[in-house]
Amino acid sequence: SDYRPAGPLAQVQFAYLDGDRYLHTPAELNFGRLVDLERETDFVGRSALEAEAAQARPGKVMHGVEIDPSGIAALYESNGTPPFLSPRMHRHFGSEIMVDGTSRGFATSMCWSPTLETMIGLAHIEDPSVEVGANVNLTWTIHDGKGRPVEGEVPARVVPLPFVEMKRRRN
Repeated sequence: SDYRPAGPLAQVQFAYLDGDRYLHTPAELNFGRLVDLERETDFVGRSALEAEAAQARPGKVMHGVEIDPSGIAALYESNGTPPFLSPRMHRHFGSEIMVDGTSRGFATSMCWSPTLETMIGLAHIEDPSVEVGANVNLTWTIHDGKGRPVEGEVPARVVPLPFVEMKRRRN
């Protein structure tokens, strides 16, 4: 859900999304290390990637976000419903990253991490002043006891990716 496909069905599948906000370049997804611009070979999209590499910072930057599960529980409790954290991945684009009441980006692909024992997600930061380590709030939608959606904010922190460094065994 974080990478919009190209092709004839893309416009239909993602028609509900807000224009170019949810389109990402390789640099914005931290994939720049996978593109070798020093190579002499020409390829489709090279000039666009070179132009973006010349910028000081891409338009958006993807980091991780650790979401405070007690903040989610408090949101449920304040609405008189028992707390619930789904073990499934939340694949939606409705969670805004808020700083001082202003949206500074959005979070996607949020889920419970048994390794880190907290909720995590991918943070697409649109404001260069929000750096790794920043404490932010994340808009979160729950359903009250009558099934009505209720939106609130939960505490979160911007973290570097990957969330966990895995040591690979070499045989």
